[in-house]
Amino acid sequence: MDSLQERKGCEVKLKIDEKGNYIGSTNGKSCPSDRKGASCATSEVIIVPNELHSWDRGFNDHDEQVWGALHKVHTSLLNRSLDVLYSIILE
Repeated sequence: MDSLQERKGCEVKLKIDEKGNYIGSTNGKSCPSDRKGASCATSEVIIVPNELHSWDRGFNDHDEQVWGALHKVHTSLLNRSLDVLYSIILE
């Protein structure tokens, strides 16, 4: 991957919850997708200390899920300072 490209409608807007975690998602079905028969994609994200949880899914025109985890959230352990990550995300 040489560069990142903005995908209109696919932004994940993050807010801070009462515990200081960052939580966000795409806006409904506004993110277009053609992956594996999908017409749109959704993403839900939670950032807690040292972890990034995400749930990415694709849906077809009949609102049937065609890709992504059914019940499980993907978790990545973060190896660098979350302060750096937060400053990048929130700019």
